[in-house]
Amino acid sequence: MLLNVKLDRPSRLSGKHDEDSDPSTDGLEMDGVSWSFARQSDGSARVTTTLRKAYVEVTLQDTYAYDASPLFALAPAIKDTIPEGI
Repeated sequence: MLLNVKLDRPSRLSGKHDEDSDPSTDGLEMDGVSWSFARQSDGSARVTTTLRKAYVEVTLQDTYAYDASPLFALAPAIKDTIPEGI
């Protein structure tokens, strides 16, 4: 698992149809934290928090791409430290 916390909006969220405002974006909510979901060409999954003042980006290796437990584990820390809003 690779974890990256960014203050700036990730480039894939900066397009015309970004995940923060597009209701058709693949996403999920884990324990009160919203995530966008993007499958990578190597089979891994990149999930990025949405609707927060800073972005947390997590890359899950292909063998863990469908495992939500890391997102549940990170949710309390994200909720406690990164305010909601865009």
